[in-house]
This record gives sequence, C-alpha cells and structure tokens, in this order.
Amino acid sequence: MNGADSKKNNDFKYDYFVSKEAEIIFYLSVLTGEAQQEMLNIAPSFYKDKKKAKAWRDKVIKKIHPDKSKHPDAKKQLKC
Repeated sequence: MNGADSKKNNDFKYDYFVSKEAEIIFYLSVLTGEAQQEMLNIAPSFYKDKKKAKAWRDKVIKKIHPDKSKHPDAKKQLKC
C-alpha cells in the first residue's frame, strides 16, 4: 500500500507531523489541486453535496481552530 492509500484509510494519521493540526495546516497551505484533495480526503461528491462538504469542514475546523490549536498558522488557515 502506498502512502496515499494508507493516508485515506487512516484519516490524518501520519507519524511524520508533530500533530494532526500541523499535518492539516501543511496540506492546506502547501499542497494544491488533486494532491491537496487526496491528502485532505476531499471527495468529488463534496462539490455537489453541501451537507457532506459542511461535515468535512466542521471536522477540519475542530482540529485547526485557533481556540483549540496552538499551531502558529491555525488562525491564518482558518481564514482561507
């Protein structure tokens, strides 16, 4: 299984990053296009289904919200 496949199965569980929020913020700020969508588990159906998109957004916000995350870029990424 390659890294991307294991990533999808583990849902933000790489050991490379110091925290889940650091991982998510890295993907939001550095990656673009398909790579970003794959690593953030953004499904094409999110573009058609507002409920699915909001559920994904809410899940991510819980992890990177500046009130909960101590990551220095949390506030910046939440504005995107």
